[in-house]
Amino acid sequence: GLGLAICAHLVALMEGQLRVVSESGLGSSFSVELPLPPAPADPQQSPAPQLPAGLQVQVRGSVRELVQSLCERLQQRGAQASVYREDSAADSPAAVVLLDLVLDGPLPVGAGGARVVACREGGVRPRHIDGFWQVGLHRFDAIVLALAAASGQPL
Repeated sequence: GLGLAICAHLVALMEGQLRVVSESGLGSSFSVELPLPPAPADPQQSPAPQLPAGLQVQVRGSVRELVQSLCERLQQRGAQASVYREDSAADSPAAVVLLDLVLDGPLPVGAGGARVVACREGGVRPRHIDGFWQVGLHRFDAIVLALAAASGQPL
């Protein structure tokens, strides 16, 4: 209604983009992207972790908006990130890292190869458990570290 129109106007004034995704039975999801300048470097903060150049990542999860958002953020860090598709999993090169986003329920079955599971139980540092890397779902830098480790880069 009116709130969305006001938000759209404010975002347009700031030269940004407002996205709305709505699905019957699931509700609506809103996101705003603003062209902000980079923040000045903080000498007391360590630099953001980096991904190997061109790392291929497939992101799998039950919430489409979250999967797409993570793909976009990983692409900003230099990854070739895409949404996981079951029908193309067999054709994926061995160098692809699978990122599973688990909100609730059991861990999905691994597809073989390098894998990172981001879940609520995961911590702020990646842990290697039973052949895959586990990390907290809400810690983007930790997810980046886990993906780098899964690709063979030392932590």
